[in-house]
Amino acid sequence: MRSLGLCLFALNVSAQNETDALRLSSISPGGTARSIGLANAFGALGADGVSIAINPAGMGLFRTSEISLTPGFDVNNVRTNYYGTSASNSMARFYLGNFTLVLNSPNAKDNDWRSSTFGLVYDRQATHHWSRQATASDPDFHFG
Repeated sequence: MRSLGLCLFALNVSAQNETDALRLSSISPGGTARSIGLANAFGALGADGVSIAINPAGMGLFRTSEISLTPGFDVNNVRTNYYGTSASNSMARFYLGNFTLVLNSPNAKDNDWRSSTFGLVYDRQATHHWSRQATASDPDFHFG
């Protein structure tokens, strides 16, 4: 009796597939507007909030304090056709892509240590806000 209950329960279980694993493991380009405009090539350039994660030594190029906000706008459009039945949906939302706070403190001119820099960065790497669901009824099949 117990094995019959386990078999019936197993028939109703659903799980993620390889498409979900790829979607959840990939990241999208993020960063400040300046870094996105240069294809996130700030590992060597420095003096940008994104360089904190790529190359922390880039913080040494800051000579002033800085605050940066990079907003974004997502638009998702979906259209499908299943055996003559069409469906579509469109959703949009604003988001905060990057927030950077860099505090620079210059030292005295007679000091070998030029300045001290502290940085705090929030960088959006991916979004899982959008849900996807598809439902349809079976098409009429005729044999014969």
